[in-house]
Amino acid sequence: MPKPLIGISANEKSISNDIPIVHLSSSRNFADGVRKAGGLPVYLPVSSEVEAEDYINAIDALILTGGQDIDPRFYGQTPLSNETAYFPDRDRFELALLSNALKMNKPVLAVCRGMQLVNVLLGGDLYQDIPNHSQGLPLGTYHHIEVKESSQIATLFQTGSSVNSVHHQAIRKLGRGLIATAHDPRDGIIEAIELVGYPLLGVQWHPEFLIEESPNNQALFDYLVKKV
Repeated sequence: MPKPLIGISANEKSISNDIPIVHLSSSRNFADGVRKAGGLPVYLPVSSEVEAEDYINAIDALILTGGQDIDPRFYGQTPLSNETAYFPDRDRFELALLSNALKMNKPVLAVCRGMQLVNVLLGGDLYQDIPNHSQGLPLGTYHHIEVKESSQIATLFQTGSSVNSVHHQAIRKLGRGLIATAHDPRDGIIEAIELVGYPLLGVQWHPEFLIEESPNNQALFDYLVKKV
């Protein structure tokens, strides 16, 4: 039996400011988590919205990864940052990936920016900047979470579980059909979401950097692969 093919959204990164060579950029840890879960990882380069449908047809499940801020114009706000901080082509492509995944009932794991993208697609919006929330590098943990009982995330994490934190944006108004299933007890920031009646989990932290030290975080990848 072939292994489930898990698509992982990739960012882009220039190798230097003065050399016009662009590499795909996404943590190898995502592939490690997928392999440990029994899946076959494949990274999806930023492409057209039309090709997004082809990618979703080809894969069995989708991981939306972290990265730069989503352009606020996608959720009806005026940007607070310099426009060079955004990558609208990536936003459009990943919104198309997600839209097609939902139409085709493909399981989704959305991480950090990815969770925020889910919220934007479904009509929610974001806080563009929240202070004192990032620990810097996502190595080790930073704060605890409070988990909603009887949620999907509660089968993997419990209240008091520790997570990392590298984000300065967060969900403000929840999108259609979404429920918040974990919060940061320090300030109430949403740390996990689910889509009612759908195999989708979104987490605001970066589980890919914690899979070696935390079975709970590897369990997110296991959950995704098992849902195929």
